[in-house]
Amino acid sequence: MNSTSISLLQRLREDPGAEDWQSLMRDYSPLIRRWLSAHGVQDHDADDITQEVMTILVRRIGEFQRQRTGSFRCWVRTMTVNCMRDHARRARKSPRGTGGSDMVDLMNALSDDHSELSQRWDEQHAQYLLDVMLKKIRPEFRENSWQAFTKTAIEKLSPQVAAEQIGISVNAVFVAKSKVLKRLREEGTGLIDD
Repeated sequence: MNSTSISLLQRLREDPGAEDWQSLMRDYSPLIRRWLSAHGVQDHDADDITQEVMTILVRRIGEFQRQRTGSFRCWVRTMTVNCMRDHARRARKSPRGTGGSDMVDLMNALSDDHSELSQRWDEQHAQYLLDVMLKKIRPEFRENSWQAFTKTAIEKLSPQVAAEQIGISVNAVFVAKSKVLKRLREEGTGLIDD
């Protein structure tokens, strides 16, 4: 694991290694695939669209310029919609067909930044990547530090209650939470909103 202070997105754009590309594929393929399947895209179509999105993402990652909060998430969503459109266009020429009006409705809703569906995409994207990054950085911290973070940041316990449960000082809870959050921000810069 690369534990430098720059994010995966920054590493991919500046000086990617094989591990960074594998991480992108491992982190994003299941996210896109699961999302498509959960919204009614047939399995074989979801596989094809996911592969197309990942191919374009790998090929064009160097072109991405962060312009505002959430822009990478929106960029991936836009690529997904475009790949869905391309896939539907090709499928109309194919005997097996795909999607129909449900696919068109899905693409239209996903294209609209203000639709309920796009907002769900944003929420699910953030939660999924947060879970991935937490698993990624977990080995970097001692058990007490990790417990202090999870009890205060995730379980929303007060620092006093967390300190008592873990058997450390309240100050140690604050320090541990701060260190984990700092590392999480470093890993997630550009991928997940603060």
